Amino acid sequence: MKKLIFLFLVMIWNSLLAQEHISHVWVADQGDGTYRNPILHADYSDPDVIRVGDDYYL
Repeated sequence: MKKLIFLFLVMIWNSLLAQEHISHVWVADQGDGTYRNPILHADYSDPDVIRVGDDYYL
């Protein structure tokens, strides 16, 4: 019986802790007309090579 009461109290405690956790969603818009982009490892764009006359740009 004591184990059952203890388990019940642990479940209540965990539910109270879970309710206090607030998840913040990342938003790129900073609200002043500018944006912030995250740097993600392995999230690199594919480089493109273009030719303009005799010059090449990456």
